[in-house]
Amino acid sequence: MAEELGGVLREVSGLLQRLTEQNDATMRRREEERSRLDANREQREAQRARMEEASNRLRSSILERPDPKKQAEEFRSRMEESRALNAKHREEDSQFRQKLLLEIERHNQLLETLISKLVAGTVDS
Repeated sequence: MAEELGGVLREVSGLLQRLTEQNDATMRRREEERSRLDANREQREAQRARMEEASNRLRSSILERPDPKKQAEEFRSRMEESRALNAKHREEDSQFRQKLLLEIERHNQLLETLISKLVAGTVDS
């Protein structure tokens, strides 16, 4: 009976050892899975942070982008100012040319008078 009891105890001991090894293997697999899940969670969190940052940049660029209607109105306004300034310059240029022509005409008359006086003075001599 002692031999049977020793055999039973060895068998129970072997079963307990295998059960302990299985439990250890299961715990290792669970720890590895937990580590893998933690790494995946960190990757997902990093991905989520990058997506949030990209979304914020996009949102910010949309908000900073000028309004096309406002841009068109500013362009029209600048064009009108430019046309008015060009018209003013053309008018000033035209007035300057008229004054210049009048001055040239006056000089021509003075030269004609001077030439006729010189010619008259040389003919009399």
